[in-house]
Amino acid sequence: MASYKSKIAVLRALELDGRLTPLGVLDAAASPDSPLHDEFDWNNDSAAHKYRISQARSLIRSVQVVITTQMHELRAPLYVRDPDSDPQSQGYISVDVARDEGVGIDVMEIEKRRIVGNIERSRSVAIRLGRQVEFDQWLEMYVAGVPQSDSSSADGDESRLN
Repeated sequence: MASYKSKIAVLRALELDGRLTPLGVLDAAASPDSPLHDEFDWNNDSAAHKYRISQARSLIRSVQVVITTQMHELRAPLYVRDPDSDPQSQGYISVDVARDEGVGIDVMEIEKRRIVGNIERSRSVAIRLGRQVEFDQWLEMYVAGVPQSDSSSADGDESRLN
């Protein structure tokens, strides 16, 4: 198995003006001698199945409930990670069922970990860009008052694919 450093070196070599494309990475990984080769499933049958599972995950995550109040419209996921599912497998639960089954606290813990991970990732990007102060100011303003949505209002709750 190739080292992490050798994989990074290949990715860096693929950059064009600091940019990478998935197709470029895939093309570079196609050779069995590439340090990136083992990161991919080259068996078309199992790769196709994994891709379809990924598509199903995307479909599940794209379903939203639109909640309209007098103030603004809020788009919220209809399905979230099921805290009772095996950590090694994918499982989703309707937010309504999570609330009814009393696992809402566990769902919120998963959501909070996701938020923290995204904030840490975004802050590290801001640091790399030399814009940490700007990021921290934006985050503070966002937390102080959630901005209004630009989207048009709808009546009542409805589910839709995003």
